[in-house]
Amino acid sequence: TISKQVKGKVDVLLFEGWRVGCRHPNFHAFNKYVDTMLYLKVDFDLILKFKYEAVVRGIESDPEHYDMYEQFGGYEEVFRVHYRGNYENLIAPVEAWSDVVLTKDDNHHFTKVTRTPGRWKEFLASFQVEETVAVVVGASQAGLSAGYYLQKDNIPNIVLEKATECGTSWLDHRWDSFRLVTENSLCNLPDFPCTAIGADPRGFMPRDQVVEYIQ
Repeated sequence: TISKQVKGKVDVLLFEGWRVGCRHPNFHAFNKYVDTMLYLKVDFDLILKFKYEAVVRGIESDPEHYDMYEQFGGYEEVFRVHYRGNYENLIAPVEAWSDVVLTKDDNHHFTKVTRTPGRWKEFLASFQVEETVAVVVGASQAGLSAGYYLQKDNIPNIVLEKATECGTSWLDHRWDSFRLVTENSLCNLPDFPCTAIGADPRGFMPRDQVVEYIQ
C-alpha cells in the first residue's frame, strides 16, 4: 500500500491529465501547487495504436468531416507531430521527476511501484519561470532596436533568436558580394553608429561588416 499522513486542514486534488508535471511554462501555474507527483506508466504505444485505429475508422466512415486534417498534412502527420510528439516530448519525461511511479500491464494490473520521494520538489526548484512584459522575436537590426528601447524605458523584455549568434541570417541568406543598398547612416542601430566599427556613414557596408556591426 501507498500512504501519506497529512495533519491539519487540507485540500486534496486528484487531477488526471497529460499536462500535469510537464516541463512547459504554460503549465507551471498549476504544477507549482502539486505536492506529490504520481506517474502512471503504461504501454503508450498500445494507447496510440487504439487512438490511431479509431480515428482512421472515423475518417473512412465520414471523410468530409475529417477534411480538417488535410490542411495540417493529413492525419498521419497530425498523429506523428501532436499525439506521439506530445508523449515523447512532454509526457514520458515526467517519469524522471515523479515521486511515485505505478506500472501497469496490458490487462490494467499494477505490476510495480517505485517510490523516490523528493524528486518532484527538486524538479520544481530547478524549473523557474520568468515573467516578462514583452517578447521580441528575432535579434537582428529591428529586434535589437526594439529590445534597446524597451530596456531604456525599463520595460521587462526578452529577445529571442533561433540561431546561436545575432546576424546569422545575413551569412546564411545573403550572397558573398552583398552590400547594403542604402547608405550606412540610414541603417544605424540606436545609440550605436556604424562608425563604432570603423564604417563610413556615407558608405555601403558589405555583408560581413553588417554581421560584425550587428554582433
